[in-house]
Amino acid sequence: MVRLSPRAKSDRQAYIVSSDGKKTLYQVSDIGMGGAGLDLKHMTDHLSASTGDNVLLQLSADGKNDLTATCKIAHKDSRKIGVSFLGMEKGSQQKLWRTISASIKGNQECDYCGQTTDMADIQCPHCGWKLNFHSTEYFAYWEKECLLRSMTNCLKNLTIDDLHRIRRCLTEEIAPIKSSPELDPVEEFVGVSTAMKTVFKHIRKVAPTELPVLILGESGTGKELTARAIYERSDRKDRPFVVINCSAIPESLIEAELFGHTKGAFTGAIQAKKGKFEIADKGTLFLDEIGDLPLKLQPKLLRFLEDKTIYRIGALNGQVVDVRVIAATNVDLEAAVEKGLFRRDLFHRIASFTIHLPPLRERDACKEVLAKYFLKKIKMERDWNCKGFTAEALESICQHVWPGNVREMINRIRRAVVVQDDWIRPEDMELPPSKNTDHISSLKKADEKLKRQILKSALTSHQFNISRTARSLGISRPYVYTLIKKLDIALPAR
Repeated sequence: MVRLSPRAKSDRQAYIVSSDGKKTLYQVSDIGMGGAGLDLKHMTDHLSASTGDNVLLQLSADGKNDLTATCKIAHKDSRKIGVSFLGMEKGSQQKLWRTISASIKGNQECDYCGQTTDMADIQCPHCGWKLNFHSTEYFAYWEKECLLRSMTNCLKNLTIDDLHRIRRCLTEEIAPIKSSPELDPVEEFVGVSTAMKTVFKHIRKVAPTELPVLILGESGTGKELTARAIYERSDRKDRPFVVINCSAIPESLIEAELFGHTKGAFTGAIQAKKGKFEIADKGTLFLDEIGDLPLKLQPKLLRFLEDKTIYRIGALNGQVVDVRVIAATNVDLEAAVEKGLFRRDLFHRIASFTIHLPPLRERDACKEVLAKYFLKKIKMERDWNCKGFTAEALESICQHVWPGNVREMINRIRRAVVVQDDWIRPEDMELPPSKNTDHISSLKKADEKLKRQILKSALTSHQFNISRTARSLGISRPYVYTLIKKLDIALPAR
C-alpha cells in the first residue's frame, strides 16, 4: 500500500502526556507526517491512555522539546503504541518535516511504497512520488501532492453529474480568483475590493524588508492578521512571532513585560525574567494597541528602535537583540501627538511604512466573499450540516453596515451555524430582512413555464455563467442547478 507520507527511522525520545497529565517516556522507532510508532522506554512505566484517546506528544532532541503535537492512539500493546497526528498547524508541520527529512538517508526502497528503487532516482517509478527529500521545496511539493491524491480518492465515488458540477465550480469560481495576480489572501484575511487589493500589495512589498510597520484601522478590521501576513512572508517566518497587547497590561507591569527584569530589581522579583523583546530575538514583535503605551515608556521603545539595545529593569548593561517591530492601533496617533499623549519622534520612527485597513462598511465587494469564506472555515471546525446562505441572507449581509467589522461577521455566522436548518436566513444571524426581497421571491412564485423562460433568459444574458446568473436572480447557485435539471434546460458544451 502506498503511504501519503514517508516514514523515517528515528533515534529520538518522546513523552506521551495523557489527559490526566501523566508523562510516559517512549523511544520513537519511526515517524511520518501522519503519525509515529513508539516503544516504551522503561518497562516499569505504564501509559494510562487507551486506544482511541487523544494525547499530547512532546518530541525531544538534545534534551529539548522541539515539537509538541496532539495525537490519537491508533493502537497499543504492552510495549508499543502507534499514534496518528491530528490537525497540525503549518508551523508544526514544517518542524515535523525537518525532523523526518533529516533522518532520511537515501534508501534502496521507496519510503512511500516500499518498492526497490535506484538511489539516484529523483522519482519513484512505481508510485510516482518524488524522492528528493532534502530539496528546500520538498515540503510544499509533499503538501500539495498529498492533498491532490486525497482529493482524487474522494472523487472516485462521485457520479458523473457530481464531477461535472465540481469542474464547473473550479472553472467559474476558483480559477478566476487564482488567476488574478493582485489577490494574495491569507488565512481569515481575504477580499476583492480595491482597498483590500492595495493592502495585499503593501503587504507583499514591505514583508521582505526590515522596516518597522504601523497598521491603522478600526477594532475588528484584522490588524493582527495583517501583522501575521507580513511575518509569514518575511525572512523571519521561521523565527518567533511574539504578540503583546499594550492596552491589556497594567501600566506598572508593562515595562517588565516588554524589557524583562533582573533578580531583585523590585519587590517580588525573585528571579530574572526575559521580556518580550528577548523572547522575540531574531523574530518579530507585534505591539498591538501601541496608542495606549504609557508616555513614560515611549523613550525606552524609541531607544531600542534606534540602536537595537534593551535594558532589563535593574540591569546596568544593555543587551543587543535583533527584532523587527510591527505596531497597530485604532487610535488617531497624529491627534495623540498634537495632544502630547504620544511622542512625535516615536510616531515617525514606527510609521516608516503605514498600512491603512478599511472598515468592512467601505468594502461592499468583500462582504459576500468574506461571509462564504468564514462559513466554510466554521463548518470545518465541527463538520456542521449547513448548505449555505439563502439569497435573502446574502442580501442582508451586503446591506448591513457591520460596525464591529470582520469580528462581528464571524460571531454572527458562528451563531447562525448553530441555529440554522440547512440554510442560513437573516434571522439566524440576527440581521434585519433584506430590503430587496421582491425580485428574489418572484422566480420562486412563478409557474413552471414562466420559471423556464426567466431562467433561460438570465442564463443567456450572462453567457451561461451560473454564479452571475444566480446573483442576478437573487437565488443560490445550487438552486440554479436544481432548476436547470428540473426544467430540462440544455447548457452549451464547454
